[in-house]
Amino acid sequence: MKIDQPITAIETANHYIRSAADVFSLLQPVLLATPYPHRNREHVWTISLDSASKVLHIELVTMGSVNRAIIEPMELFSTPLQKRAVRLIIAHNHPGGLLRPSAADRSMAGELNRLGRELKVPVIDHVIITEDGYHSFAEQDQMTELPRKEIMHAAMEMNSSSFRRIKRKRMVRRRFV
Repeated sequence: MKIDQPITAIETANHYIRSAADVFSLLQPVLLATPYPHRNREHVWTISLDSASKVLHIELVTMGSVNRAIIEPMELFSTPLQKRAVRLIIAHNHPGGLLRPSAADRSMAGELNRLGRELKVPVIDHVIITEDGYHSFAEQDQMTELPRKEIMHAAMEMNSSSFRRIKRKRMVRRRFV
């Protein structure tokens, strides 16, 4: 059987996530099975977990370009909420092979961490994977919320319309304060 499309959803049985190495061992085969026109693009996955850290569902949320993927929070949190996830892990790949997170990666992790807390589905880790290794934000103690200034800068970098929304919200708050 030849796979010519990326794998978009995985139902697992009795897989538990105890560390970022477990995330890597689940997603590396998926990444390696992805055909080449699609493998050279950034993929963003969500891993929905129950209270015992058992994997409920793995989903490919979006596929971007060679060096960036646009993430809409509604799309990212939709399936984990439907699957009744208690915790969430977000993973994305770097097709170029570098494991160092960019400024946009750091701000996205901080912002999604904040949104997860508000939705009562905490993001417990954000993992960057390549074909050969991984970088875990949680293991590096980088899951803290970033200052607003850095979030706005990265939002402008990722999507200019998102930046305008953030800027507009901030201006509205100032008027009423």
